[in-house]
Amino acid sequence: TNPDDAIVLGLDSKVTINTATVKDALVIPSLAVNTDKEGSFVYIVKDSMITKQYVTTGISDIDNTEILKGISKKDMIITDVSAATVEGTLVTPVVIEPTTEESSSTEDKETEASTKEDKTTEK
Repeated sequence: TNPDDAIVLGLDSKVTINTATVKDALVIPSLAVNTDKEGSFVYIVKDSMITKQYVTTGISDIDNTEILKGISKKDMIITDVSAATVEGTLVTPVVIEPTTEESSSTEDKETEASTKEDKTTEK
């Protein structure tokens, strides 16, 4: 029912319902999380090489995913994943500073990796 006629037919609205909240969580961009038949994984830079690292995820939304285990906040994750992201490729990490809208209470830095020109090092 609509007793005070406050709801008007034909209008759209956007509603956000928070179903869970976690404090002090390790959170990464949802686009950095991938899935294969063995589970969820992220690409990290380890010893200047792209490495697939399986992770256990927690709560998520369209923008961010909580990581329960598999990586730490010291790991350099690749946030710009594409078909060209191949495990074993040598890379040079580039630190991306968050903008004022992206910055949070922690000073964690997101990283992405740029591929080196030397293609002979790929597996």
